[in-house]
Amino acid sequence: MSDILDRLRAARENATTIPIEVEAWGVTAYIKPISAAKHASIRKEKSESRMAAKFMIACLMDKEGKSLFEDNAETLAELESQDAGLVGWVLEKILEAMDARFDQAKNS
Repeated sequence: MSDILDRLRAARENATTIPIEVEAWGVTAYIKPISAAKHASIRKEKSESRMAAKFMIACLMDKEGKSLFEDNAETLAELESQDAGLVGWVLEKILEAMDARFDQAKNS
């Protein structure tokens, strides 16, 4: 049984990031995978704008793997006040990356 757990850990630790260019912010962000527990926690947000902000905080990294955003009230407020079209586009890219990883795992 520990063999499968070792493979699960290795897959999680070796997960690749997916770059996206967010021109409005002047950055290349890297979408990193999040755990199923974190995903479920974010999905429980009552506000769609809060959910989108939480996904961006959890998933967007710089090239070195450091989070682009601090998880605090100021960041949440700023992300929620961003242009809805831009936030929707970034969230769409995050969700597409999650789907792509699922498809890749399913077809491996």
